[in-house]
Amino acid sequence: MNDYKSAIGVALFVSFIGWVAVLAGAGLCVWLVSEGGMGLLGLPSAITVALVGFLLVISGQASRAVMDNANYSKQMLEEMRKNA
Repeated sequence: MNDYKSAIGVALFVSFIGWVAVLAGAGLCVWLVSEGGMGLLGLPSAITVALVGFLLVISGQASRAVMDNANYSKQMLEEMRKNA
């Protein structure tokens, strides 16, 4: 039983976008460092992209945990009502 299918799908999508941002930010950091010179001025932006990506991953996983908890609580309530 899963009452939050679409919300869980959105949470998974947010986590996926977060991982893409983390990888893009890390790749951009590596590329900017290898270029050197004026390219290093973009390093704070690349680090920010990676950090925002981590925040998206955390948000998506926390949302998923809350929805899973709600589903399990509902199942426990139904079992307790059945046994009462």
